[in-house]
Amino acid sequence: MAILAVAPGGSVARDQIAGLLWSTTDDALAKSSLRQALALIRRAFRDESDNFLQIGRNEIGLKRTGIWCDAAQFRDHIAAGQFREAVGLYRGPFLDGTSIRDTCFEDWSSAERRALQDLYTQALETLAPQTFGKERVSLARRWVAADPYREEAHQFLMEALTETGARDEALRQFRTLQEVYRGELGIEVSPETTALARAIERPQTRVATSAATMEARSPASPVLAVHPLVCLSDSRENLLLASSLSGSLVTTLSKLPYLRVVAMGTAGRSSKHPDDLVALDRASAADYMLEGQLTAADGRVRVNVHLVACRAGEYLFSHRHDVNLADGFAAQDEITLKVAVAINVALLQGDQALSKLNKSNQLEPWELVLQASTLISSHDRICSPAALRCISEAIRLDPTYAAAHTLLGWWHWGQAFCGWSVTPEASVAAALEAAARGSALDPDNPEPHVVMGIAHMQNRDFTAAELCLGEAMRLGRNHAMVYAVAANVANFSGQPEAALRLTERAMHLCPVYPPWYAGDLAQAHLQLGQLSQSLIWSKAAIDRSAGYIHAHLFRVIALHELSRKDEAEEAANRVMKLDPAFNSAAWAKGQPFLDPALNNRFLSALVAAGLP
Repeated sequence: MAILAVAPGGSVARDQIAGLLWSTTDDALAKSSLRQALALIRRAFRDESDNFLQIGRNEIGLKRTGIWCDAAQFRDHIAAGQFREAVGLYRGPFLDGTSIRDTCFEDWSSAERRALQDLYTQALETLAPQTFGKERVSLARRWVAADPYREEAHQFLMEALTETGARDEALRQFRTLQEVYRGELGIEVSPETTALARAIERPQTRVATSAATMEARSPASPVLAVHPLVCLSDSRENLLLASSLSGSLVTTLSKLPYLRVVAMGTAGRSSKHPDDLVALDRASAADYMLEGQLTAADGRVRVNVHLVACRAGEYLFSHRHDVNLADGFAAQDEITLKVAVAINVALLQGDQALSKLNKSNQLEPWELVLQASTLISSHDRICSPAALRCISEAIRLDPTYAAAHTLLGWWHWGQAFCGWSVTPEASVAAALEAAARGSALDPDNPEPHVVMGIAHMQNRDFTAAELCLGEAMRLGRNHAMVYAVAANVANFSGQPEAALRLTERAMHLCPVYPPWYAGDLAQAHLQLGQLSQSLIWSKAAIDRSAGYIHAHLFRVIALHELSRKDEAEEAANRVMKLDPAFNSAAWAKGQPFLDPALNNRFLSALVAAGLP
């Protein structure tokens, strides 16, 4: 049956089958054994055998109607370039566990096994670089398992593990490769792999700090100097590609929130060229540097990029990307997206950045979601319509983009929370619906559960909120937003001490944090009566986003309760300049405190300071 199922033409000559299965007997006995096997098959399937088995005088075949074979479908997917589907079908070696003691059959099955495994390995090698995060690591592991002596596979797995923060595991993988090469092959790993291991081994610059010192040690906007790609080819076409890709990197990286980007030099030349001395002097104040090289051969391009922490002289990551020149702008966008996400993971958001990816790897929807996320995090009414436009356009470009639907849920929740919605209940319902859509599109993403949790909090259903956050924690234990929103829920449920601890954890995971993390600390200190600390953190939030209305309101409340009347009124005037439509009662109603006394306390302070 296996011989028939994988036959390219759907049928096999009787003599060939007999020769594969009974090669040690004479022709007459082999043919007799084949007839007996066919009789047994017919008896086993009774009347059904005629529906799928086609027995002729010279050939035997399977009727393809109603028949499905994984190995044949695997080959069809490979031929069509559907590598993800092909990899999904592969479950192990061909006819694994089947034992037929015939030399000819073993030779045939071994050849099939090698051919299918080669196709599987090629599919992994093609597909793995197109993925991110956990999927990238999973495919890299499968690649190593399928081709354990392939050094490039081990290099890729080491890089994938490092990208997700698993540096120790990446180094263990290197040591495993060393042991295999020395013990089984009697050779050493290449200098390239050794250099990669050394780069991974260098300690990261992030140092654990307390929330009290986080502000001083974490600049709001670190400087990234982007050097042009050095083209290691004399081809004018490749030089233009290096220049275009360098420009694309600068343009996209400039959109990353809370990161200042400085473009350096001229594409195509070494960054140490004398004409670049002035630019290099400008970069001396940079916190980080991105540099790389571009090489080309046989219609393919290889781009290597490195992110360096300037003051420590440490490589934070090294990436290699291989693309086809024929893919044009799509290849350029693919490289730009991967580098931007890697920098976002390394410098700004950690694992949180991976949740914003779209499965199609499209650059424009990702940039729109990034922009919308920044606008929403500002908690500025003026920015709200622009955020919605970005989200809507991202969904139009990619209707299956889970992060865009999730962010739409976040936007709807914000309308209710900030007191901007005419119908807050409808806004919360829309938030839950959009987040549920995001979860359905990407079940492994913790962010939809975060949004559902904060939406339930808005309804003061703290039990449901904690269940959602528990699921988010299971899916994203190193996801900063999970802890930040858990802190938000703790604040409103009357646990400000827990909110301080959770926000500190979020800041460790996301040192260059969005303004509302500082706002949560300001609110927690305010509840605890630690008014001076609340003023410090409200200022930290305002420094990151001047239009962050909540931080200004916390400042008004703290100043009023410190009896600094003139300063409180001045802060209240700034609120009205930022949002002339502000209404204290609507805002207080949107704050879902479990204890209504806190709503009354905050409302009284705002009104006393002169806010309508």
